[in-house]
Amino acid sequence: METKFCNDLNTITVNTLPPRNTWIPYQDINTALTSDRQKSCFYKSLNGDWGFRYYKHEGLIPENIVSEAYNDEDWDMTEVPSCWQMQGYDKPVYSNVKYPFPVDEPYIPSENPVGCYRTIFDIPNDWNKRRTVIHFGGVCAAFLVYLNGVQVGYSEGSHMPSEFDITKLVKKKDNRLIVKVYKWSTSSYIEDQDFWRLNGIFREVYLYSTAERYSKDVFIKSSLSDDYRNGILAVEIETETKVDSLNYNIYLYDKNNISVYDNSGTIENGKSYFQTIIEDVEKWNAEMPSLYSLVIELMEDNRVIETSCYRVGFRKIEIKESRLLINGQSVVLKGVNRHDMHPTKGYAVNRADMMKDILMMKKYNFNMLRTSHYPNDPYIYELCDRLGIYVMDEADLEMHGYILINKLKFNGKEQSIAMNNDDRWEHMFIDRAKRMVERDKNHPCIISWSLGNESGSGSNHVKMAEWVRNRDKSRFIHYESAGELDYVDVVSYMYPSVELVKKEATRTDENRPFFVCEFMHAMGNSMGNPREYWDIMHEDNRLIGGCIWEWADHGILTQNEDGKEFYAYGGDFGDEPNDYKFCIDGMVFPDRMPHTGLIELREVIAPVQVTGFNKESGEITIHNRYDFIDLSHLNLQYKILENGNTIMEGLIEMPQIMPHSKACFKLPEKILCAVKEGYNYHLNLYFKYKSPKNWERAVDYIHKCQYPLNELVPVEVKRCNDELLVKETENEIIVSGKSFNITFDKIHGNFSKYIYGGVSIISEGPRENFFRAPTDNDERGWILREDCTAGNWRKYGLDMLWKNVIDISWYSNKNEFIFTVKARHGKPSMFVAYETVSTYRVTSNGVITVEVDYLPVDINDCIPRLGMTFTMNKGFEYVEWLGRGEHENYVDRKESALIGHYKSKVDDLFVNYIIPQENGNKTDTLWVKVINDEGIGFMITSKKLFDYSVSHYTTNNIYKATHPYELKHKEETIINIDYGQTGIGNGSCGPETWVLDRYKLKPNMTNFIFSIIPVNEGQNPLT
Repeated sequence: METKFCNDLNTITVNTLPPRNTWIPYQDINTALTSDRQKSCFYKSLNGDWGFRYYKHEGLIPENIVSEAYNDEDWDMTEVPSCWQMQGYDKPVYSNVKYPFPVDEPYIPSENPVGCYRTIFDIPNDWNKRRTVIHFGGVCAAFLVYLNGVQVGYSEGSHMPSEFDITKLVKKKDNRLIVKVYKWSTSSYIEDQDFWRLNGIFREVYLYSTAERYSKDVFIKSSLSDDYRNGILAVEIETETKVDSLNYNIYLYDKNNISVYDNSGTIENGKSYFQTIIEDVEKWNAEMPSLYSLVIELMEDNRVIETSCYRVGFRKIEIKESRLLINGQSVVLKGVNRHDMHPTKGYAVNRADMMKDILMMKKYNFNMLRTSHYPNDPYIYELCDRLGIYVMDEADLEMHGYILINKLKFNGKEQSIAMNNDDRWEHMFIDRAKRMVERDKNHPCIISWSLGNESGSGSNHVKMAEWVRNRDKSRFIHYESAGELDYVDVVSYMYPSVELVKKEATRTDENRPFFVCEFMHAMGNSMGNPREYWDIMHEDNRLIGGCIWEWADHGILTQNEDGKEFYAYGGDFGDEPNDYKFCIDGMVFPDRMPHTGLIELREVIAPVQVTGFNKESGEITIHNRYDFIDLSHLNLQYKILENGNTIMEGLIEMPQIMPHSKACFKLPEKILCAVKEGYNYHLNLYFKYKSPKNWERAVDYIHKCQYPLNELVPVEVKRCNDELLVKETENEIIVSGKSFNITFDKIHGNFSKYIYGGVSIISEGPRENFFRAPTDNDERGWILREDCTAGNWRKYGLDMLWKNVIDISWYSNKNEFIFTVKARHGKPSMFVAYETVSTYRVTSNGVITVEVDYLPVDINDCIPRLGMTFTMNKGFEYVEWLGRGEHENYVDRKESALIGHYKSKVDDLFVNYIIPQENGNKTDTLWVKVINDEGIGFMITSKKLFDYSVSHYTTNNIYKATHPYELKHKEETIINIDYGQTGIGNGSCGPETWVLDRYKLKPNMTNFIFSIIPVNEGQNPLT
């Protein structure tokens, strides 16, 4: 049985070539300078349609399947690269921690599924008498290769390339390639990352051709002199060892392909090393990613036998005095964790998708990427080199589930002979580091090697670090699970609270920098209080930044039984075991539409910030948070808003504020002169590229912020002296005016009907509201549990409160009617949680002023919300408001939502999270109108700013639904008018990272007043 390799801990690869840098040979210098491998006559892609057959275990595979005579005409066709689960074979399994098989290392299940792939290819004519190599970019989890009936070799290590020399087996035409891919191997024990468990040939497959003598490896070390002025270029070239020597030519070109250096030399005994100085070099950093092109020609007998090209960036990475320095400058890493995942292609992310991700990261002000938790496709690093993103390259090593069950077995203590301390696994650990470093070592974007993720700490990690340091001392070593052990260069934590970050930032007993490799878990409606974290990172301390978890939701696009598309998560495919919804934790949806948390973060981590505004003098203070460039490349656009509408705007050239510096300057005097009594004024500031280049053209602004220019001017609610008519029945009181009548319900203690201008507006009257559909943070993530905030809310019965009307009284005179209701609110079989006194004051113009006193009775935890909710009839679809917008915002995530005058439709304000939850809230609202096609409806306002949301879905429906297709779209419009809500925080992962205390809505005695004003605009509501 060929699965012996999969179960053999001592076998990682068979007949693979030694790991080396990514490269393609070219036919000449001009072609090489393009770095476009498609233009190389020595490159041939094997991507495309392959034959495929899936077997549940190897015993079902025909013995002669690799024979050239085997008839495979009845095989299916599948795309390569791809994952077979995404093509309908087997089922996707999502697991954060749990192994999908019994833990009995190093053994894997004997029933190990196999995917067999087949393709036929020809060799170009000009490859004759040359060497041919086949390259597999990534295959999960292990594979055997056969060519023309002969076994070529074996490899495992899913996210690293494997190359085989097939020169002796390849024919000119009709080469039959068979690849057997095994679902599991011994390496699966250390590939227990938090992701969908998928299999197949998921990265590209190609051939390349070299001369008989060729470069086995090239290591380019590009650093800077001690004064950071001159570049130091060192190049190691390794070829196969032969008696006779080879020569080389080296040419260094600048960004305009102008030669700035050339040299020639000899390669003796298969190795050559040279070093030179490049004076006044253009340095590489994330803000100015200046790249050079290094062309190497190998020469034999005065004949060019190989031409290759490498992008070179000169930069120097140092750790000094607890700081991370790049090119001598202290930097803050504004990072993100990213998995390779696509909603329909799984791991098989193509180049266009990668480009989209990196461009979005630049647009949203990130400067760092952590390749969680394995090396990414090489094209990611090319993009980061070119566009300017620092990279923490992480080894394909995680055994989270093993560590956890190990601790459970040994009463919370990690077993000393766990895999990370087991000598039998040492070579496997080192192999992970070696293949990563050798492949990626020439990329200037990489500033750190990470030894893996969540695998405990042991001697094998120490050996990994030793190997990496011996090979490359130019980057710092990271590994979070090492804690403060001395084999890492930075101390790294996951999911710390703001208080812990503050504490670590100012420690004086630790000389290494502090880095937060994962935090602000972006699950669902989340990412509250980003400012509190990131402002600490920009202070003068040992904190060098961090990486948000994570970039994208990992939903797989599929259909339910009714044919409705939705994004699936753990368990949706019947996959067991699974970790439920924890894969839905990104800042962007699977289709890369941004969550509002990302929109907020963009402002907080922006490289330019306004840190002060004096509205008396018009002076603003600007902080340049760039690490290398001044602000002369920006313009400052200002807008003056009167009641949310722009009345004045202008453009100011930014002064030359140096990196890490602040400066003050005055805005034009006319800005302050615009303020008049009786209106609300705001100053909006937008920082924009002066002359945008390339990707910058897609960026509307780098940063925006807003300042009020005067004190709040509330809406004046006009009174009327017309006479009211009041009629009482057994259960109702009907209050009528000139153009309205309102029916009050004495049983339920509210008004149940409102007719204005002959139009019935209300279908369900207002009721006191204490609950929201819990967010993922409220529920504490993926484990169904009650020891969480939402569990406490359920404990107090807030999810199922009954309103018990205790007393009703009413009073009326000629032009005023007052209806007062005392009620108590509790859940069946539980004590009462709240008592309320709600007063409805109707004046003769139809205005209802609602005043509610909330008195907590038996609740001592924060509450989701305090407010009122009611339902308007069908047809009230148009929303207009003066407040924060246009996207949803919350008390701890509202900086990006500027106060303005906005218009929308109800459905456009609903945020369709993959797991339905609280959404669509708007804070700091002065007034909101909800109207129909004729312009009839309500305006709601208050003398104090309030929250509101509108929807066609009930809170209970959102609460109970686990997928969007379970939501019941109502024709009626539901309106929530809130005194406030508790913030949303970051609590889906990590201890004590939920909502900061100042953003919690406490169960105190609270008074809330707002007015409901009937309106009849008689025009198209969106004009």
